[in-house]
Amino acid sequence: MKGVVIGSLLSSIVLFVWGFAYWGLLPVSNNIFKSAPPALVQELRALPESGTYAIPGMELYEKDEAEFKRRHEAGPIAMLFVRKEGSMAGSPSTFAKGFVHMFASALLMALALSMAIGALRSYASRFFFVLVAGAAGAVLSDLGPIIWWLHPSGMHVAEFAYHVVGWGLTGLILARFIRPRRF
Repeated sequence: MKGVVIGSLLSSIVLFVWGFAYWGLLPVSNNIFKSAPPALVQELRALPESGTYAIPGMELYEKDEAEFKRRHEAGPIAMLFVRKEGSMAGSPSTFAKGFVHMFASALLMALALSMAIGALRSYASRFFFVLVAGAAGAVLSDLGPIIWWLHPSGMHVAEFAYHVVGWGLTGLILARFIRPRRF
C-alpha cells in the first residue's frame, strides 16, 4: 500500500508539472483558443445563469423536432459553457483542486495496477498497463465530443495528447513503485 500512495503522490507532482509545461509553456493553447468578439461577450452576460447552453437548444427539439433539425443542419451549432460570475485567473484554489484531481486519478490507476499486478511481472508490462488504460480513458472522454457533440477537434485532440503523455509519465512512476511481491 505504501508504494500505491508514494507512487500516486509522485505521479501527481509530475502530472502537475507536465500540465504547467503543456498548457502554460508550449504554444498549445495559443493554437486552439480563439477570442470571442466583444458583442458576443455582451450577449453572454445577458444569459440568465451559469450553465451549458446549446444552439440550437434542446427545448426547441421538444417543441418542434423538424425545426430543430432544420436549424441543426443550417448551423451554426454551438455548445457554450458559461460561468457568469467569473473567476480569478491563476487562482491558488484552482491549482490546489487540480492537484487533488491529479492525485485522485493517479491513486485510482495505482489501485487498478495493484489489482492486476500478478499478471504484470515486468516493469515494461506495468508501464504499458497504465499507458493503455489511461489512453483508453482518453479516447473515450477526449475524442468522444468530436463525434457526439460535433465539437471542433483542436481542443479535444490537444487534451487527448496531454492525457496520453500524462498517463505515460504516470506509468513510468507507478511501474517503479507498484511491483509484485517477492517471496
